[in-house]
Amino acid sequence: MFKNGLADNRVFSISEDANGNIWIGTQNGVSRYNGDTFLNYSTEDGLCGNKVLTIKTDKSNNLWFGTEGYGVSRYDGKKFYTFNKANGLCNNYIKSMTCDNSNNMWFGTDGGGICKFDGERFKHITEIDGLPGEIIFSIYEDRDSNFWFGTYGNGVSKYNGKTFKNFSLSDGLCSILIYDIIQDKQGDMWMTSKGGGVSKYDGHRFTNYNTSNGLPSNLVYSVIEDRFGNIWFGTLGEGISIYDGKNFD
Repeated sequence: MFKNGLADNRVFSISEDANGNIWIGTQNGVSRYNGDTFLNYSTEDGLCGNKVLTIKTDKSNNLWFGTEGYGVSRYDGKKFYTFNKANGLCNNYIKSMTCDNSNNMWFGTDGGGICKFDGERFKHITEIDGLPGEIIFSIYEDRDSNFWFGTYGNGVSKYNGKTFKNFSLSDGLCSILIYDIIQDKQGDMWMTSKGGGVSKYDGHRFTNYNTSNGLPSNLVYSVIEDRFGNIWFGTLGEGISIYDGKNFD
């Protein structure tokens, strides 16, 4: 367990940069770990806020830090640049981020919908545009360049750049409180939830997994696929579960 040198033991996000450094977002700033030592950054160094909820790297190898209440910081290896409501961001509470194939940054906020940043200007996407809700816990770009947004209380939305297709309980989704989204090697979408377990969407229908299928908890916060095609789920209270396509372990 890494404690000595970490900015804070309360960790919200982890990411790896192009040089293999591990960046850790904490309650008290961000830590860079190079395999031997920690280097910590806070508001004293130019970070816009110390509670870092999400971290992403763009295609120019800039690091982006989404904070709770203070907007976003971009770090180019030398200096931090701040983006917030004062200069175009739709909301200062950043719940999720992604960098798309065209190097645009997408920010999911807590109550302000989505902001797309092309490097010069922000585009705001809200319920007026068709988004089902404006608390965005997850953003994922699939292999066909569609964007999937997991909302907190309004299900999942698929966005093709022009129109939204929204999914809720009536469509077979396991819950309207969606935490995380990925696409697996087969092209299926996986969605984790608060209280409903997990949904898999094959493009036509949802298949749901919960404690009755072997999942240890229905509170599932995170999901990844490993190189062997196993799906890993991080639960809130029951550790990690691995699904091999047939059984949960």
